[in-house]
Amino acid sequence: MVCDLVMIEALCRILYDPQGILQALKGEAKMTPEVEEEFLGDLLDEARSLIGKAERALDEGDLETSLLWLRRGAMELAELLFYMELTGSTFGLGLDEPICLEIQDEAHVRVHGQGRAYILKRTGSLRFEARVLEPGEEIEMKGE
Repeated sequence: MVCDLVMIEALCRILYDPQGILQALKGEAKMTPEVEEEFLGDLLDEARSLIGKAERALDEGDLETSLLWLRRGAMELAELLFYMELTGSTFGLGLDEPICLEIQDEAHVRVHGQGRAYILKRTGSLRFEARVLEPGEEIEMKGE
């Protein structure tokens, strides 16, 4: 998984690189804001999808499968929170399909379509607020 590789690279040093080639590349590699934003959205989408599978399994009366999907979703969510803490990111955003966000000005957002939008907002060091937005709901996306 890409996220696991990014976490490993961010937290660990390269153990075997006799000529120093990988270490030199690692030192110069940077993630652009656009790629980071998409990466955070993908992590949140994956967590949301797994938790949705847990809800469906629970609706079908399959508690064991529901718990397995819920655990995987919780691990993905923990990865996202860890990455946001590591990078200082303010927001994480995940969207169901078909749904869209109407950005009315720099920070005012309205949800349209079917499904849900999932927003994680940093409120402090190791503190996050999670919101699930339904179509028609509005939110201010300004950082603290």
